Amino acid sequence: MPLTTGANACLRLTFVCFGVMMFASGQRIVSRPIIKTHFTTRCGILGKSRTKPDSRSFYRSLRRRNDGIGPCNAMKERFEDGDNAHLPCNCNDCTPERRRDFVGKNTVAATTAAAALSVFWWQSTRNGEMLGLLGNPKKSFAWCMANRMGSYERAVNQEKEKIFDQLFTTLEGGSKILEIGVGPGPNMKMYKRSFPISVVGLDSNVHMANFAQESAEKNGIPFHFILGDLEALPFPDNSFEAVVGTHVLCSVGNPTIALKEISRILKPGGKYLFWEHQKARGDKKMLQVQQDLLDPLQQVFFQGCHLNRDTLGKISGSGLFTSVEADFKYLGDRPLLSPHAIGIACN
Repeated sequence: MPLTTGANACLRLTFVCFGVMMFASGQRIVSRPIIKTHFTTRCGILGKSRTKPDSRSFYRSLRRRNDGIGPCNAMKERFEDGDNAHLPCNCNDCTPERRRDFVGKNTVAATTAAAALSVFWWQSTRNGEMLGLLGNPKKSFAWCMANRMGSYERAVNQEKEKIFDQLFTTLEGGSKILEIGVGPGPNMKMYKRSFPISVVGLDSNVHMANFAQESAEKNGIPFHFILGDLEALPFPDNSFEAVVGTHVLCSVGNPTIALKEISRILKPGGKYLFWEHQKARGDKKMLQVQQDLLDPLQQVFFQGCHLNRDTLGKISGSGLFTSVEADFKYLGDRPLLSPHAIGIACN
């Protein structure tokens, strides 16, 4: 029997609220290194380590549970001793097994939320149009990217300047640059050079246009926005001296086709600068597990973005470029997005 409009709306709202809470929980809790987390099942405490803890305000803010017992003595000693604040509690309840069990339950809950939200998202499709979480998911996504990524951009600014400087040592005045997945234009400040260049920005989200244009005008960059698909670029062969892509291949349907299109529109000897988040390597096993579990939810909230793609492997193994100079680094202030593939490929 079909649900009434009101019941369906309530069900959707419940899914959204539950998913948001679980996703926030996964980002904030699951992604933190376990060894730096203070946790006791006896006291029901979960808090981040502090270099200079304010123990009085910390204890006052704790919620007492069950038998009303507050923090154990070992917990208090850790928070009162700034030098040992990074160490876990030594009480019987704060064993590594208990901490692993807690993180395991947290990731299972987040995965359940991902499945529920995926069902909700599928049901909200009508005639090929996503009704979405807030009525217009692409518009909401554009606003979030323009207004909620500032801390990340500040954290990686120095590394970005290095790779862009490396790119521009190979370019000359009058070069045409295509930025794929231009988004709200966070890279516009990187194009301010002593010689003239022109930038074309391509994105599949039309709501990015105004944000990108505003950023280009603010930085004095000649800029033109084009609505298009990375897997079918609307340009003839050999059109650009350089292609720039930051956080793009995580979201395309077929990265192999996208890379072929990039190689096609680049001039011989042209450069492809890539800055992509990707799956963590073997030295971060727990982070790999978290990325795999939370990937479905990431796709729902962030326009098909994948957390666990081996982007560097796809670029290096594509056979489309004469050379690929790349680094793998952990960057930024978002733990799940911290593994980065950064480099320049020559066409």
